[in-house]
Amino acid sequence: MKKILYMHGGSGNHGCEAIVRTTAELLGGPRGVVLWSQNKAEDVRYGSASCVGEEIS
Repeated sequence: MKKILYMHGGSGNHGCEAIVRTTAELLGGPRGVVLWSQNKAEDVRYGSASCVGEEIS
């Protein structure tokens, strides 16, 4: 079952980055966690993209 995190504005806001990292970990790690982000470049830059299995922008 996929779990989707949505309406993520980007990891430039480090509070949002922390929420993605913590929530993905609580949901069982990157496998099966999808991040729907408005700024994929920021997520890659700050490393939060690696916390999820798939990212949609």
